[in-house]
Amino acid sequence: MPRVFTKTAWRRFSSDRRRVYLADLSAPPTTEQMARIDSLVRHEWPALKAEAIGTLAADRDAREHRRLFNRLLADHTRASVVKEPPAPKPEGRKPKPGPSQLSLDEHLELLQQRGAR
Repeated sequence: MPRVFTKTAWRRFSSDRRRVYLADLSAPPTTEQMARIDSLVRHEWPALKAEAIGTLAADRDAREHRRLFNRLLADHTRASVVKEPPAPKPEGRKPKPGPSQLSLDEHLELLQQRGAR
């Protein structure tokens, strides 16, 4: 947690946090993941800054930033989980063949025969 909230502290915090969030990913980040990481950093900084102030209004602002931050962090965590590819289907039994298909002419002839009855 930063002790002071200057532009230099922001730059350090931003680069450090981005590095941490990028390390969570198992592959190069997508555009969506980069945008999510950017939002994470941009919501965490004002939350920490408001929490450091300690007034009632600042605590309310901190709570709102923290709420959004936690939602984005949950999305980031869910997206960074490596999904295993589905297991290949076994090539066991083949399905039974259905009844033979009628051609259009055979079907029309069958309908005519049924209509004549």
